[in-house]
Amino acid sequence: RGREPPTPPRPAEWECVFTADSMFVSNVPHAPSTRRPLKWSWVVDSACEAADDAATRVVVGPYPPLKVSRREDWSWVLENQFVRITNPPSTALLL
Repeated sequence: RGREPPTPPRPAEWECVFTADSMFVSNVPHAPSTRRPLKWSWVVDSACEAADDAATRVVVGPYPPLKVSRREDWSWVLENQFVRITNPPSTALLL
C-alpha cells in the first residue's frame, strides 16, 4: 500500500485572512486559497425558526458554510466538516 505523506506541523506563520473587499486568502499548504483569493460572504441560516436560534455563517467560495462562534476567551472559531479556523485570544484590550 502507498503511504500518505505525514501532515506537516502547523507553523505559527500560517494565516487565513478575510479582507474588507470580501476576499479570503491563506498561506496554508495545499489550500485552494493559496493559489487564488476566494470570495467570502455572511449568511444567516434560514432553517432556524426563532431569530435567537439563527446561526450566522460565513461562506468561502464554493465550500460548505463555516459556523461562526466565540470561545470563552472571546476569540473566534469558524468551522465546518472539513476545516476549523481560529484566532489567538487577544493579549491586550485598548480602551
